[in-house]
Amino acid sequence: MPSSFFNEVTLFKRILYSTCILYVLCTAIAVLIEPYLTLPCDDYIPTTTTTKLTFPNPFYTFNPCQSTTRYLQLVGLTRLECEFGRNMVMSVLLGSIIGYERRTADRPAGIRTMSVVSLTACLFTWDPGITTLTVKGLNTASAVWLSAAVGVACGGGLYFAATFTTALMLVLLRFGPRATFDRADSVLGMSLPYRSDAP
Repeated sequence: MPSSFFNEVTLFKRILYSTCILYVLCTAIAVLIEPYLTLPCDDYIPTTTTTKLTFPNPFYTFNPCQSTTRYLQLVGLTRLECEFGRNMVMSVLLGSIIGYERRTADRPAGIRTMSVVSLTACLFTWDPGITTLTVKGLNTASAVWLSAAVGVACGGGLYFAATFTTALMLVLLRFGPRATFDRADSVLGMSLPYRSDAP
């Protein structure tokens, strides 16, 4: 792991980020190939005993293959979790494209910020009114928003979405492209004029 991404490289950081990268890569591959796999439950035909509902919803058909059956071929995920994962991967990719465009226009929000914000919006389905209080920095503000989304996902029992999002965020924030301007000499990405007569 290149030390240029870290202020101080420790064994714990190496293990943590190596695990996150491995988890993100394996999960991303699994969720992207899932639509092309023929899984053992693909020929499931609902019967009257399996679709008996205790509430009236004529449009709902319970399919255990979709939401409750975990597959070894999908790294232990269900098909529904794979769909969530594809949504998250797509949001990061599209957010990166927007961030790249903003980065080339010398804007302060670049690839990492737009990717994290897009990932957060994917996890949230509404604006919870989370404020960033007095946080400084776009990445930190978007990470606070994402942390709130992870908390909501855990509260809703979406543990796969919460863990995959957390791992994606760690990888994006640590290894994503960084802004090119110097923080000490800039305000919102604009260079400050240098004064030689300044005290």
